[in-house]
Amino acid sequence: MEFYDGFLISDHEAALIKHGFQNQECMAHIKRYIINSIENEKGLTWNTMMKEWIKDAVTYWNDIHDGGKEAPEKAAE
Repeated sequence: MEFYDGFLISDHEAALIKHGFQNQECMAHIKRYIINSIENEKGLTWNTMMKEWIKDAVTYWNDIHDGGKEAPEKAAE
């Protein structure tokens, strides 16, 4: 790992952060954080909206990379 210079997707483990060119958080962890927020912070609305936005963004990403025809303008929504 000490010579790796690519993108690293992790849960921001301190031992891994120093490796790679850039770091990105795993979407499974983000989803878990949002679900926990929805369950534990009942008075908030942003977390439910964010969960839907992420679901739509992942669907859009997968569609584009699978040769789909989603309109690029949809990403701006």
